[in-house]
Amino acid sequence: MYCPRCGQQQASNDARFCSRCGFQLAATRELLFSDGVSVPPGVRAQQNTRSPRQKGRRLGGKLMFAALGIAPITFAFCLLVESPVPLLLPTIIFWVGLMRMLYARLFEDEAQFTAYKMYLPPMIEQNPPLLSPDYQPAADYGPRRVNTAEIAQPPSVTESTTKLLKEQRD
Repeated sequence: MYCPRCGQQQASNDARFCSRCGFQLAATRELLFSDGVSVPPGVRAQQNTRSPRQKGRRLGGKLMFAALGIAPITFAFCLLVESPVPLLLPTIIFWVGLMRMLYARLFEDEAQFTAYKMYLPPMIEQNPPLLSPDYQPAADYGPRRVNTAEIAQPPSVTESTTKLLKEQRD
């Protein structure tokens, strides 16, 4: 992407500010990707919210991962105490995580609850790069205009040959 203020090519299309002049590129990038439609500030944040089902599955996965993470510590503690009781903690946490994931899968809605939903076109890379200095829009504005600097059309080769032949006949 090129900076619209100074024309500096950015190292990454994800740059938030121009490396030369400091111009904020995030708003410009949003306008380019949404075809010039300004996006209200809360729409992007609302679009990234997860549904209750996704949140439940994610929480269940985190609990299961945490249980697997503390299992070696509690196993070492079991060896010190010489009792299997400390292993109950990771086991219970693991089963709670599994049950949370199952509950989310069976009983929670997949629908997202957003107050305002707006269509946003997909974020795709454009070729040539956005705002490049040599970018030419692919619009056809009708027939090519005549160059008015030329007063008369230059004569063709056949016209001059035809004149010579006529002169030789006469």
